[in-house]
Amino acid sequence: MKEKEFEKYIQQDSWFHGTTLINWKRICASGVRADYNKGLESDFGYGFYLTPKYEQAKSYITRMLPYLHSDEKDKVPVVIEFELNLAKLIDEEFSYAKFLNFDESFAKFVANCRLHPQVRIHNYDFVVGVMSDSNPLKLIDDYRRDLISMDDVLAGLLKGNSMQQLCLHNQSICDTLIVKKVYNLIEEKEEDANDYNKRFF
Repeated sequence: MKEKEFEKYIQQDSWFHGTTLINWKRICASGVRADYNKGLESDFGYGFYLTPKYEQAKSYITRMLPYLHSDEKDKVPVVIEFELNLAKLIDEEFSYAKFLNFDESFAKFVANCRLHPQVRIHNYDFVVGVMSDSNPLKLIDDYRRDLISMDDVLAGLLKGNSMQQLCLHNQSICDTLIVKKVYNLIEEKEEDANDYNKRFF
């Protein structure tokens, strides 16, 4: 991600989350949680992940469907569009980290987060940056089984792609999220955003 792209993304007010219809209903019931995926290996640690691009969120959840442990009838992919302005968060002096390149600092941060999915290994309110490719799970698993070294893990995490991500780690930020639209990718219709937003009104 180039600095110019980063500046563009922090000014936009739409961020996207790919999930399933059943998880959308759970989010409506419990709200967006800063510990949303605690225990699952993720680049920036557990938190609520978003992307600045609709197509990326759509691609992500479509790719993930075969690996989800649920009944076929539950595997209805949706993309939630949230209203969020990062520039405002930065102005309000929330702490954050940015990883715009596939460099050593990114690789070490991701490896550390993925090795400790149950704990928060940093104190950032949010983290934004590039996204590791499809290898991290295998890399970390091979490392835990002593099949590869940490140097091998870091080298594998330096492989780049064009995807970007944002992870929210602060519950007060999560509590401000408003849903703009919810796209049901199977039925090609919008779900009712007010199922979530009614908590604000």
